[in-house]
Amino acid sequence: MFRSFDSAWLDEHFGPVRSVALVGNGPSAGRSRLGPAIDECDLVVRMNSYALGGFEEHVGRRTDLFVTHLLHTYPAEQLRADGVRGVLASRPAGTRFAHNAALGIMLRQRPQLKDLPTAWIADRDFADLYTLLGIPFDDASGRNPSSGLVALRVITRIPTVQRLVLAGFDCFAASPQIHYFVDPVYDAPERRAVVAHSHNTHAERAAIRTLLDSFSGAVLMPDELTEALAVKSPGEIS
Repeated sequence: MFRSFDSAWLDEHFGPVRSVALVGNGPSAGRSRLGPAIDECDLVVRMNSYALGGFEEHVGRRTDLFVTHLLHTYPAEQLRADGVRGVLASRPAGTRFAHNAALGIMLRQRPQLKDLPTAWIADRDFADLYTLLGIPFDDASGRNPSSGLVALRVITRIPTVQRLVLAGFDCFAASPQIHYFVDPVYDAPERRAVVAHSHNTHAERAAIRTLLDSFSGAVLMPDELTEALAVKSPGEIS
């Protein structure tokens, strides 16, 4: 039940993967016009409460891997209708981390995914993210890496991946809304306060830069995101 995400799991369920689109839900994704480049990738990854309808020009039409924190999730039928073939739980199943205060909720949500192949982020990868973000392992305050950061971490560790298309990794920056689509739940002030507490914008940006610097392949992202992340080289990075 608790198989860790790694190259073997990815190859088993998706075959050889050389190019990956990581499509976050940040507002800039809805202006990126990267839809065709996203759909051309071998693997298209989306996070949590993603939306496609009406935004295909910018965020693409395909979804292969769904990344979820499992505090809530889409049901298997809806995910399969979108083309999802596998799921990554963005918090580990181990008992090493303070996040396990929510593990019971995650396990209650898991049956909604039914028989969709599901992997969990490995403890070592989650530990690396805790270190990057400066979160103590025993911190029970509710802080955790975002699902997007988890996806970036595990994908950049896959040796066959030579190209990334990155969109919507805004790190919850100040904006009229959190997502590129209207989400009344997340856009409510009380929910935004929870998100602001859970994910440190500055720490997440620094962690993304570190992971991109360590990736040896090419990265395509819109100029707006390049500027927001303060990545040294705009556009295509090699």
